[in-house]
Amino acid sequence: MRISALGELGAGRGGVVGGGGPATGENGTGIVTRATMLGVLWILCLATSVCAQEVETAASLQEPVIELVRILPDAEAFEVSEMLPLTEGEGLESPPAICGQVTMIVESALPGWGVAVELGPLAGPVGVFAQDRIWISDLANPGGQLPLADRVIVAESREPASALAVAFTLGVEPTWLDVPGTYRGELVLIPFIGLGGSLGEGVPQTSTMMGQERRVEIEVTVPEITMVSPLSNGFRLQAGTGWGRFDVEPDIEVMIASNSSYWEIRLEGSPFRSEEHEIPLDRVLWAKVNARGEAHSWTSLAESNVLLAGEDSRGVFRGVFRLALQVTLKDHAGEYGANLQLVSSSGL
Repeated sequence: MRISALGELGAGRGGVVGGGGPATGENGTGIVTRATMLGVLWILCLATSVCAQEVETAASLQEPVIELVRILPDAEAFEVSEMLPLTEGEGLESPPAICGQVTMIVESALPGWGVAVELGPLAGPVGVFAQDRIWISDLANPGGQLPLADRVIVAESREPASALAVAFTLGVEPTWLDVPGTYRGELVLIPFIGLGGSLGEGVPQTSTMMGQERRVEIEVTVPEITMVSPLSNGFRLQAGTGWGRFDVEPDIEVMIASNSSYWEIRLEGSPFRSEEHEIPLDRVLWAKVNARGEAHSWTSLAESNVLLAGEDSRGVFRGVFRLALQVTLKDHAGEYGANLQLVSSSGL
C-alpha cells in the first residue's frame, strides 16, 4: 500500500510514471526517483527482517536436545596394556591376552535405560587388529568374555540413575603373528531407553536413542614377547674313567614362541657337581639334533650360550639339542648333576 501511494504522488505532481514517455512537470523526475528508492529500501528492510527471522528459527532448531540419558566417561582415552597371566595347562598356542578397564558415570531421568558400546577398527603398525579377537567382560563376572564384533549392551537398569558408576573390561587376544606396537581405535558409548535386551547382547529394536553418544580413544599395546616351554632341572651325567666328551641325558626338546622381530634362547645354569668335584659350565658343549637324532656342530658355552635365535620370524618353533661335558684327566669319576634353564629375550 505504501509503495502504491508514493507512485500516485509522483504522477500527480510531475507526469505519468511508466507511461511510455519522459515525465513532465516541475520536479517530476526527482519525485519519481525518490519514490522508487524509498520503495526499494522498504523491500530491502522487509527482506532483511525475514532473513533475520529465518536465521533465528534455524538457530533455535539447532539447540541441543535435553539428554535424558547422559554418559560421562572418566577419561578421553583408555589404555589396554595389562597382560593376563597364563592359567595352568595353557601352552604356547597364543600370547597372553591383554586387557584394560573402561569406566564411566551414567545419569538417567527415566527408568529402563541402557548403555551399549561398539568399537571401530583398531589400527596398528602394519594393519588392523582382527575384530573377532576383541572382547568385553563385566567386572562382576570377569570370566564371562563376550565378543565385541557388534554393538553390545554393557549396562542397563529399570530404575533412574543419578550418578551410577559403570565399568567393564576390554580385552584383546593377540596371536604370535601380530606385530607388536600400539593399536588405536574409537569406542562409542551409546545411551538408549527401552528394556528388552540383556547384557552382552545387541540393542533391542524397540529401544530409542535418548542421549548423546560419547566417543573415547582406545589404545591397545601389544608387547614384544618370547616364551619357551619349561625345562626340567634333572639332567645327569655319568662320567666314567678316562677323558673326552661325555654326553648328557636326555636331549633337550624345547618349544619357542615369539612375536618379536628378533629373539633368542640362551642356556644358563650352575656348574655340574658331584659330591667331591665340580665341572664349570665353560666346558659344557651343545649341539643341534637333526631329524635322524644326530648331533652336529658342537659348540662350547664359553663360545656362545645362544642355542637358537630368530630374525623376522614370528610364530612357534621347535628345537632339539644335546649337551655334553668335556672331561679331563683331572676330573674325578662320579655322578654329576646341574640345574639348567633356558632364558628367552626379545628385541635387539
